[in-house]
Amino acid sequence: MFSNIFILLAILISISEASDKFTFDLTITCRHTERPKFWYEVDFIENDTASPGDRMKKPYSEEIPTGTKKIQFIGSQDGDENFSKGYSISAIFEHDCTPERSRTKVNFRFTDFCKIGRDCTIRFDADLTDKQGLINAKARISYFA
Repeated sequence: MFSNIFILLAILISISEASDKFTFDLTITCRHTERPKFWYEVDFIENDTASPGDRMKKPYSEEIPTGTKKIQFIGSQDGDENFSKGYSISAIFEHDCTPERSRTKVNFRFTDFCKIGRDCTIRFDADLTDKQGLINAKARISYFA
């Protein structure tokens, strides 16, 4: 009896401590062509009830030429929402892709969820031009083999 409880407890702990991997394939755009460069910082957050605002990777920032750039980030999450419908992910940008080059924030909250226990690829086109506030966004989700 006690051995069965111990085995079940060990399985639950190993599931909750599993680390799922994420690949973020982004296309970042700023359409203010009157200037040569713009700045951005992106932070990927997992929005769950157990610990809201879990960072999935270290924030990244750079100044890049105005236009479009493809970039890839790798992140992870610990699966602390085993009984939820999946990982609820946001890409939070601070950027200066505005007419005045003033810094603003936009939170792209993805409407699709990555399944817990599966390594996930998230593809998203982030047009930062004059964007701010909370935006519900559609991402393309796929899974590693």
